Amino acid sequence: MQDRRQKPRFSTLGLTTPFGQVTNISDAGLCIFRKGKLELAVGQTVNLVVQHEQAEASLKGIVIRIEPLGLFRHEIGVEFTAVDVNELGGIRRLIELAHAESVSPSCYLAA
Repeated sequence: MQDRRQKPRFSTLGLTTPFGQVTNISDAGLCIFRKGKLELAVGQTVNLVVQHEQAEASLKGIVIRIEPLGLFRHEIGVEFTAVDVNELGGIRRLIELAHAESVSPSCYLAA
């Protein structure tokens, strides 16, 4: 099966959004692990502030998928919309910081 992604995706550790913890990110979008009540829907436009201890980026995106992982646990896929040069620089800075911290797989389902 051919991978349909056009941008490399990086596993992350230490990135958060108001919707949950970022598990992976690319120049085109990100994946969020959400524990708790979900108040998002596929097709919904979202304003995200992606934060790390040393940096943050404000981005706009659209929810492209929501997968249930168990009781009140979800994986949310967000595709970025209208990323400008400054926002792209912010995304790449977050990738550098969070990818360097991610040295082993994390288990979000056990938490």
